[in-house]
Amino acid sequence: MPPDGVVAVYKPQGWSSADVVGRVRWVLQSTLRDRLGEKRKVKVGHGGTLDPLATGVLVLGIGKGCRDLEAYLKGTKRYRTLARLGSETTTLDSEGGPVEGGLGAANWSHVGLETHLNRVLSHFTGDVR
Repeated sequence: MPPDGVVAVYKPQGWSSADVVGRVRWVLQSTLRDRLGEKRKVKVGHGGTLDPLATGVLVLGIGKGCRDLEAYLKGTKRYRTLARLGSETTTLDSEGGPVEGGLGAANWSHVGLETHLNRVLSHFTGDVR
């Protein structure tokens, strides 16, 4: 019998949410096949997409647990980020190479946590759509 429930898994950088779902489904189906000697389908879904560049907790529903995901995900979520001021990359994200003399080479010493960052970050707090 396929398992039912909700599980939190760590999503590594470079994996999409669909990659994680596919891997968990493959492991569960392979385990059931080995144990039962027959192919069994296992329903696996996720409660929200994480960008492939992001790392973090991805909540999965397995079997009947897919229906329970909404109730488990009603609470607040927190995100952490890391930024490097004074640099720029060719793709404007962590995958690109450095751009010499680009916009990131501008003087950013006037930017501070209290003066600018907290004000900008407040736009990403609360119900963001």
